[in-house]
Amino acid sequence: MVKYYLADQLGTFRSAASEDDMNQSLALMCVLLLAADERTEFGASDGATALGDHLIRLCHEQAAERYRWKGSKAFGFNVSEKGLHQLVRFLLVSIVHASLEASMAAQFCSANLPQLLFDEFVVSTENFIAAEDMGPNQDTDSVNATPTTPPSEVSLRILALEGLRNLCYADWPRPQLNNSALDTLWQMFLATSTDSPTSANDNGDQRDGTIAGQLACDILSNLASHAPRASHATKDRVSSLLTLLICTHDAKQSSSTLDGRNLCPQLVAMADLAANLARDTEYSIVLICSLEQLKPRTRANTSSLAFLTQWADNINEDAGLRASLRSLNHNLAWTDVSTKVCVQKLAASTFLERFLHVHANQ
Repeated sequence: MVKYYLADQLGTFRSAASEDDMNQSLALMCVLLLAADERTEFGASDGATALGDHLIRLCHEQAAERYRWKGSKAFGFNVSEKGLHQLVRFLLVSIVHASLEASMAAQFCSANLPQLLFDEFVVSTENFIAAEDMGPNQDTDSVNATPTTPPSEVSLRILALEGLRNLCYADWPRPQLNNSALDTLWQMFLATSTDSPTSANDNGDQRDGTIAGQLACDILSNLASHAPRASHATKDRVSSLLTLLICTHDAKQSSSTLDGRNLCPQLVAMADLAANLARDTEYSIVLICSLEQLKPRTRANTSSLAFLTQWADNINEDAGLRASLRSLNHNLAWTDVSTKVCVQKLAASTFLERFLHVHANQ
């Protein structure tokens, strides 16, 4: 059995003389970066700098091209369109996994990578993004080509959002995203949560939209865990957040057609964001007032905090949701900021789910 080492793959990546060498080393690095001990050595070898520099060089090169993402010569050799798409995908997954390490996340932030990820891969409407969403085994010779197999790849937009989630976990001294980006994240979250897909028959685009909205919520939650005001929340946004949390839970409880397993992660994400925002006194007041308006008429004589306590205690199907609601209740009940808790979100890329599924069926 062949054993691969992260340090060796980093060396191959740096000295790659062809797109095949670079993509193969990056593909292996995506998986090897999940080992915490290897990540430490990778960081000490300036692996984060290598990953960030390659992505930045690609983005700068493509910005000057008339037809973007059709090929590259940024590294001294020709990279085909297909090879370039694979290269960007593997770079994004590697950045997601490398940023599980706080020191490497800080290096990415120092290079302003969060804003780059957002501008290039989250809000971009380039055909490159659309083509990537179709998957590598499909006919993408033209923009309007008909897919020959069902979509299977995680979109670059999702990968970039996963990277942002992990990067915003780091407590960085200056803003990682500008206010325009934060406004867009709120719009993504509130829009997809308002009309989120929950049935087993939903198509890939709808699922991608739901996942993107949940990741946007996690990014805002991580920013709010360091400083609630850093999330760029407004009174209306905080109120809408709580409305969505309660209405989504009520819909889940009252409908037999909704998939609770799909809804629970969304509910947890919303409760965690609310808990982090509740560390701010003004946001706490908005949340409590919204609770007063939204609680059932049958609980009219019950205080908002008592209602929230009962709600959390009655959650049996998901321990994570119960813990998140209790964190929210705790933060609303205490006025001293030093006693309040914060919730942070950090995870590997969902790219691995497809990787494991493919290998399990071989």
